This record gives sequence, C-alpha cells and structure tokens, in this order.
Amino acid sequence: MTQKPFEFNYLVTGGTGQLGCCLESVLPLNQKKQFYFLDKSIFDITDRNQIHAFIKHNHVDIIINCAAFTDVEKAESNPELAHQINVDGVKNLLDLCHTHQLFLIHLSTDYVFNGQKKSPYTESDITSPINQYGRSKNLGEQLILQSKMKAAIIRSSWIFSSFGVNFLKSIRTQIRQNKSLNVVANQFGNPTYGPDLARFILSMIHQIPTLNHQIYHFVNTGSVTWYDFAKEIIKQLPSKTPVSLLAGHQENSKVKRPDYSVLDTTRIKKEFNLSPRHWKDALVECVSNIQYDV
Repeated sequence: MTQKPFEFNYLVTGGTGQLGCCLESVLPLNQKKQFYFLDKSIFDITDRNQIHAFIKHNHVDIIINCAAFTDVEKAESNPELAHQINVDGVKNLLDLCHTHQLFLIHLSTDYVFNGQKKSPYTESDITSPINQYGRSKNLGEQLILQSKMKAAIIRSSWIFSSFGVNFLKSIRTQIRQNKSLNVVANQFGNPTYGPDLARFILSMIHQIPTLNHQIYHFVNTGSVTWYDFAKEIIKQLPSKTPVSLLAGHQENSKVKRPDYSVLDTTRIKKEFNLSPRHWKDALVECVSNIQYDV
C-alpha cells in the first residue's frame, strides 16, 4: 500500500455495534467521511452477493471486521449460527479482500485460549478454545492466517463502554432494578475500554504498510476477576440503595469459560510505542460519560 493512511477509505462491519460506535466516537471530524459504518442490513458478512455488490459500487481500501456472534451462551446452544457468522462470514470477507485487493483488520477474542496458563497469553501461544464461541472465533483466525492475505488480527477481551451491551451496562441496569448480583469470582481477564481499543485500531491503520506481525493483543493494563470488576463498577456508579454482590463460581454456568485469559501486550508496546492505561482509570472516564440516575 503506497497511499498515505488519510487517503484510504474504510468499511467497518458491525458498524452500529459497541465497537463500531466506539470507533466512530473517537474519529477526528475530518476523517469521518472516509469511513462506512455499516450494520448487517446493508453489509451482512454472511451474504456473499450483498457484500461484493457493495464493494463494486463503493470505493473501499480497508475492512475493519467488528461483526461477530458474541453471545457465549447462545453459541453453545446454537453452534451453527456462531459458525455461520464467525467462520463463514470471515471466509466471505477473505474472498472479498482477495478479489478487490483490500486489507482486513479482524477483531478476535481471549476465548481462543483454554485458560490453563498461569501467565499472560502472548500472540504466539497455541490456541485451544473450550467453548463453541471460542472455537468459532479460532476457526476464523485460522482462515485468515492460512489465507496468506494482507490482514491483521486484534485479540481483545471484556470490552466495556457507554455503547451497546456489555458487563458494565448490565451491572448498571441491575443496580437500577435493585437486584442482588451474583458474579463469577474465579475467572481472570483484562477489562478493556472500547474507545481505547478503537484508538489502537486507528493507530494500526496508520501503520499498515510497516506492520511486522499478523496478530496483536490489545487490552487495558491490569488483570482482575469478574467479581472484583463488578465491585469497582458498583463503587464508581452512584446508587441510592445498598447493592448486594455475591461471589459466584463458573461451575454453576452451563458454558465452560477460560479460568485465566489475561493477554500480554508486550508486542504493541514495542511496535507501536504504546502503553495501555489501567482499566480502573478507563472505567472512571467511562462512568463519567454515562448519564446515571438511579
């Protein structure tokens, strides 16, 4: 790619979802006209004919794939649907990128790992997912790596923001409804602030010609359990009523999740000279952006 980044046109799949909204929110005004933020009604990655027709009639250089089936519980009961979006959809995008010589940035997950490691997972660690959601995302990754296409994979985890559906907003809703909370206390990971991840994606697209790897991890600094993450959220969200928070265990869940899925970010620190901030600092900013009136 010999063009300068500001000369490119970008297409964001899942553009009205949480991460798509985060991307749009951090974009400089003078760049917004270069981005298509599309939902599945216009650009359904499972519809090969539709996506080829769109690219044929609209100039695009880079696709940022935020479209995914992310409901872990439903993926377990309906693996075919998860596969259709997270695997077949990626296959369609790769075919599209090959035909039209596009660069693909694909968002993936910590759930491609089995959680048995006791230190942060690096990009080169072997994947071994333990649930249907993780398997489908891992298969999507493998398609990209085996294709030899110009592409980059970004793994992240536990994304929260003021947009869409996420753990923070779920806790917020339950506090409003005066519900007691039972949150898993034996799973460790990295809460990641959506706008921080979005800013990293923008950094990446400005360095596409010089990328040294195909897989990158981006998460906010600091590992924590879902239970302690919930405690900090409750602390940050003002409430007029006491909140009952109970420590649960994933043995009570129908779906097995990685016990430990902390991601190592050494690669982005070296290659992008980037040190993600602590998730607690990001949480303060996020809460300040949410209108809260219990």
